[in-house]
Amino acid sequence: MTEQDTVYEFDQQLRRGNDGEALLDAYLRAEFGYRIKPASRDQQRQGIDRLLFNDRGECRTVEYKTDTTAGRTGNLFIETVSGDAIGRSGWAYTCSATWLFLYVPNWGTVFVFQPIQLRALVRQWLNRYPVKAVANPDYYTYGVLVPRIVIAESAEFVSIVDETVGQRGVGYTNDNELARRRVSAPSHGTRRRSPNAGSV
Repeated sequence: MTEQDTVYEFDQQLRRGNDGEALLDAYLRAEFGYRIKPASRDQQRQGIDRLLFNDRGECRTVEYKTDTTAGRTGNLFIETVSGDAIGRSGWAYTCSATWLFLYVPNWGTVFVFQPIQLRALVRQWLNRYPVKAVANPDYYTYGVLVPRIVIAESAEFVSIVDETVGQRGVGYTNDNELARRRVSAPSHGTRRRSPNAGSV
C-alpha cells in the first residue's frame, strides 16, 4: 500500500497543516514585515487563509498548503478534486487568494504560485503526470503528482524557509521582490530570473 492509498486521520492532517501555517506566518513577518490577519470563515471558503498588510496598509491574500508526503516521493500533490462523492473541485481550482503557498517541510521550501497561473499549468500537467487518489475517512480526493523540479521551474518564486524561522530566507530584500524574483530549490542550484513584474 502506497502513501496515496493511506487513510489520513483528520486530526493529523489538521496538526500538520497548522504547523506549516504557523511557520509561514513567522517567515512572512520576519522576511517582509507583513502584519498578518487570519481569514474569516467566508474567506476560507473562497480559498483564502491569511490577509497580509504591508507598511503602506495594502492588502494581499494567501492560501497555505503543506505537503508532508512530497519529501518522500519527490512529487507534489496538486489537488484537483476535493470530494469525490459530490464532485467538489480541489484547491487548485478554488483558491481565490493573491498567492498560493505550497510548503514542503522536509525540504524547508515554499513554492509560490498565482492561482490563475497554477490553473493553466494544471491543464498541462494532467496530460503528462499521474493522477492519484488519497483516501480520507469518508471520501477520496484526487490530484496530479508533479515532480519537484517541474514545480520549482514553474513557480512564480521559490524560497528556502529555515525550520528556525525568523532567520533570513533566500534572495528577497522587500515585498516587491515577491513578484520580481524566484530562486530555485537548492538541489537544482541557485538560479534567478525575472518573470512578469508586478506588485504583490
